[in-house]
Parts: sequence; C-alpha cells; structure tokens
Amino acid sequence: MKKLEEILKKLKEGGFMSLSLKEKKAVIREESRLYKKTTKKEKGKILDEFVKLTGYSRCYASYVLRTYGKKVIVELENGKRSFLKDGMYAMLERHVKIEPIKSDIALYDKIFILSPVWAGNLPAAVRSFLEDYNDSLKGKDVYLVSVSGFGERNKKFQLKFRKYLGREPMDSLMLKEDDMNKNLYSEKV
Repeated sequence: MKKLEEILKKLKEGGFMSLSLKEKKAVIREESRLYKKTTKKEKGKILDEFVKLTGYSRCYASYVLRTYGKKVIVELENGKRSFLKDGMYAMLERHVKIEPIKSDIALYDKIFILSPVWAGNLPAAVRSFLEDYNDSLKGKDVYLVSVSGFGERNKKFQLKFRKYLGREPMDSLMLKEDDMNKNLYSEKV
C-alpha cells in the first residue's frame, strides 16, 4: 500500500510521465486487491483512478482489476493460448491458424456465429474464420450472436464483423454480460 501511495504522489507531482512495468504491476496488485473487496459504487471510483493512472481503456482496466492473480486461459482446438496474447491478436487484427471445419458449410443455409467481444474487436479466431471461409459463406444467411459489457451499444464490434463478412449479417443479437449473468437474455431472444 505504501508503494502505491508513493507512485500516486510521484505521478501527481509530475515526477514521471508514465509508469514503469514494475510500478504498473505494483499499482495493479494493490488496486485489484481493493477493487475485489469494495462495493459497486467504490469500484467505479477505483476504476476511474486506475484508468487515469495506467492509460488503459475502461473495459480493459476492469478486466485487469477483476482477474489479477488468476490464471486465465483460452482453450482452442489447436491447443492452449494465453488470454492476453489472444486479446492482443484481436486488437492487432492478426490472423491465426484455426482448425478446419469438420462439417460441410455448403449443406447449411443459415450460419450462426457466436462470439465474445474483446476490447471492441472480433477475437482472432472468429476473424480468421470469416477470412478463411468467406467464399463458403457467400449466399448463406449469416447471423451474429455476441456477448460483451456493452451489448447493443458495441458499434465498433458490429462494424468489424461487417467488414470481415463483407456484408450485413441477416440479424444480430448483442447481449450484455450483465444480462447473461442475471439470466435476462431470454427476453431478447
């Protein structure tokens, strides 16, 4: 706690322009400990301060504070990959190798793509699917179902999906994480 207070004091006095990696880790450790113990209202205040301090987006900052100290792994068919690395791939719009689809897409008229939102972006595996199977998706009714912290307000994600699909999906259902957690999603379906 003392280290955090020193860092905050130094920042407010203009002692340095940005945090070193060591300082950022100290801030994350302390702030996440506080964040996990407080009320929703207090979490908002901690999050505001943390965003100013680190320069992270509010969404990513919230994720960092909630998951610090936990090991988060995304399991794909082609093996284990780190969540942060895949998040970076999503933001950089990097293509990743995905396992071939076992079903013949030509047999289906409707394709439903279910995807989380990663910092306003398509996950690398979903984007790679849209790129790799774009020709197979032509003439198909493609539907998007997604879950994020913003739900229908996540316009950036919808624009990226359209860009990689090459057209508008037939329909989309953008759910909020809170709606999923409270089982309110059935009202929107």
